Amino acid sequence: MCTVPNTSGYTFVDYLQDDVVLTNEEASAASSFETMQLLSRNVSTTKLTIPLMLLFRTNFIGDFRYFGKFGLRNSFLLTHSIADDGIQTTLGIPNGEAISTTLMSSPGEMFLYNGSIGLTAGAEWNFVGSTCLVLEAGYYYGITPYFLDRKDENKSMYNIGTELIFPPNKEYFSASARQNQLIFKLSILF
Repeated sequence: MCTVPNTSGYTFVDYLQDDVVLTNEEASAASSFETMQLLSRNVSTTKLTIPLMLLFRTNFIGDFRYFGKFGLRNSFLLTHSIADDGIQTTLGIPNGEAISTTLMSSPGEMFLYNGSIGLTAGAEWNFVGSTCLVLEAGYYYGITPYFLDRKDENKSMYNIGTELIFPPNKEYFSASARQNQLIFKLSILF
């Protein structure tokens, strides 16, 4: 869940009725489109993740074995969708109608690849035969952003200041986020 800050004005998004977000260039070329004052945005992704980790572990000391992992987790974007909540606007002035869009698409908004460097440590307890209980804790630091910092003509969100001028001055921007994770795992190995 991403709450859009309201520091220098309001955040707006132009879109078509078939739930396609328009970029700056597409909105200036389109003959008709809808505009919403953005209140919140949920981005849902499906990714394929391939970890490349080095595993360092001890021999069993009694019933316990200790390990550490270090490496890179590679994630590739398969699909993404955007759900926006906002207020319908006309010429930048909210008309009071609350709207919600689901499964919006914004092609080219997100990086296809996300990488993160990870370090984990844990212990393995052999409690019956070859069955083990594994406890692991780790931290992954995101090294690539989720969203593209796009060229000005490809940005889709914009702010309109509070000054009363017509046409309003639009300042386009791109969303920004990285994924840092603290992970705890409890597993059983047979």
